[in-house]
Amino acid sequence: MQFRKLVILLLIILASHTLSAEIRATYDIEPVLYFGPGTTPFSSYDYVVKLGTLTFTSTSGQLLDPTMIGINTSVNFVFNGMMDQGREEDSVFRLASKFTVNGKTSWIRLDHGNLVNSLTNENGNLNTNPFIAEIYLISDQAANRYVEGEIYEWVSGSFGSFSLVSKQADNTYVGVPVEGSTEPISYLPDGGSIPEPIPYGEPEAQVRYLLSIHHDDAFDISHAYGTKRVQIATAKVLLENAMQSTTTTYGVNVTFRNTLGTQSFMLNHSDASVNFPIPYKLYFGDTLVVGNETIEWVPLAPVNANTRPILVTDINQSRAEMALEGNYSDTIYIDIMASGNV
Repeated sequence: MQFRKLVILLLIILASHTLSAEIRATYDIEPVLYFGPGTTPFSSYDYVVKLGTLTFTSTSGQLLDPTMIGINTSVNFVFNGMMDQGREEDSVFRLASKFTVNGKTSWIRLDHGNLVNSLTNENGNLNTNPFIAEIYLISDQAANRYVEGEIYEWVSGSFGSFSLVSKQADNTYVGVPVEGSTEPISYLPDGGSIPEPIPYGEPEAQVRYLLSIHHDDAFDISHAYGTKRVQIATAKVLLENAMQSTTTTYGVNVTFRNTLGTQSFMLNHSDASVNFPIPYKLYFGDTLVVGNETIEWVPLAPVNANTRPILVTDINQSRAEMALEGNYSDTIYIDIMASGNV
């Protein structure tokens, strides 16, 4: 009977999820911001910076009035930098939406009166699936007033967050989840409200470090007794936009940390009421890991994937054999940052 109840509950949850997911959205934040003259549908006299891209998909093929609501963002944004007359000045920017409907690309300002802004000026079903709206800042000054290569610093205006809704056939509005969540979305990376200084002109492509961890299967604790080592995972770093050069060395600093923030590591029983931790040592390749201390991983190949094993060792056999039978585990977080060798 209990099994039957569980199945019914799952079916209800799945049915509810399907009903609420007719329209979904994603928001891809631009990883690097830079100013430049506008391209179609903007004029070359417009001075703009792209912040991100909203993509709506509809399982029914219909999408009416995709709209930002709850906009926790300023209307005007002020940046300061060198202008054409050889002195630094403030200039005002406002948000804009660039979109394409039925093959026609247009843009509108997003001045969010009453904290609400439609992403288009179209009526009825957009008949565009997926529908894409790119979010920009556009200046009140002409592009030829700005100096290429200069940096423009934020002065005022808060980049907050927003939520999304779309119109239904009965003229009511329903929330549109972004990446499966209805939480407010930030315009800037990491939920920031103030951008870093923004250059005029596209910067050189920045090197990106893509870390992935491949977990091995659970292991028999006896395989890590004493000096024995057992591999529990493999770290892989892949470089994007790296140069194949004999004069450039790439590397990362790797930091391991546990939930307690300690320098040592312990395995704990899956039953939290069992207080019998089993200490162990962690190795990253041939390097002993100390919690919260960085390990330099250098050099890294610019093209092929770079891999290094993560191993467990130095488990005390006597203590392990006194432990209560069951599954033991530890949670480890791994952070990487580009090293100073880049």
